[in-house]
Amino acid sequence: MDLFFDESGFTGRALLDPDQPFFSVASSILTDEESADFLRAAFPNFRGREAKFQALWRRPANRQGFQRLVEQFAAQPDRLFAWVVDKRFCVLQKMIDFLVEPLIHAAGRDFYADAHAVRFSNLVYYQLTLGEEDIYGRATNAYYRFARDPSDAELAVLQAALMDMRDNGPPRTQWFFRLAHLGAEQFHRFHVMGDFADTAEIQLSCVLASLAHWRATVPDDFRILHDDSRNFFAQREMWALITAQDVPPQFHHGGFGPAMEFPLRVTETLAANSELHPAIQLCDLFAGLVNKTHNPRPEELDVVNALIEGGLGQITINGLRPTPNFPQSPPRPLYGPDVVDQLLGVIYPERPED
Repeated sequence: MDLFFDESGFTGRALLDPDQPFFSVASSILTDEESADFLRAAFPNFRGREAKFQALWRRPANRQGFQRLVEQFAAQPDRLFAWVVDKRFCVLQKMIDFLVEPLIHAAGRDFYADAHAVRFSNLVYYQLTLGEEDIYGRATNAYYRFARDPSDAELAVLQAALMDMRDNGPPRTQWFFRLAHLGAEQFHRFHVMGDFADTAEIQLSCVLASLAHWRATVPDDFRILHDDSRNFFAQREMWALITAQDVPPQFHHGGFGPAMEFPLRVTETLAANSELHPAIQLCDLFAGLVNKTHNPRPEELDVVNALIEGGLGQITINGLRPTPNFPQSPPRPLYGPDVVDQLLGVIYPERPED
């Protein structure tokens, strides 16, 4: 079965671009023929070479076409899926993953089991954003500055910023900054600075999360087709390792979402010319709509709400966004490798133990 992908809101490693706060990856198992029918029914007067969200959305006359499109989506909701990332929340979660989680792991606790990491990130997010002060923005900006250009000099700047927030921030947040500052102080105990440059990547993880959804719902092998853009699947070597056919059969239980069964049964991954694939164009429109529903302009709210009620709200849209789902207990004791080490074991089966 062909599985098509496209995206919206990609800004590379600039995760805190104020104009693009969300990143969406849309995927579909609708065929090119079915997708072409969807597009013709929604935009019968369109005569361009390729349907692109930004070009169609900027013309108010096309809004009714989008309404017709989401009505068609609602008729086959199980054949579309989107994964959306709140980029600033993603930076917070990466900060927790790289500064806090190693401390928890070293203490003999499994931070990722039972979705504890996700719930912990939710708790931190709501506590950082509870008051009027922008402690959330300060913290994520400080960490992101370091992650964009990791060095001992930038680490010292991060440590100083975390110390200031620990000592002078709102009392409700000081417990978190004590942990984060301790993790920054012990950074070299857990990480190699030279290997830290790519930790701002989100694209491959979004595609992998989307694939996990499809693997849990569709039994067929997949041929993946994505837009032939420079940024899509930039980490081709890593993707090839993850989707290799010779990975030993096993289940990988991630921090959230369905367990992935390896091998992933991806027979081929192709970069395709989207002009020749209406299914990729449909994914572009879907991804753009998902981003628009998460970040509408005030004057677009009525239109966006009508699209959600008219059918877009019936499509499964998952992702990395803060939710009021908090830890109910401490992380459970660590028995064997956690989910990160398990995935590394899938990718690098001959990897030596730390």
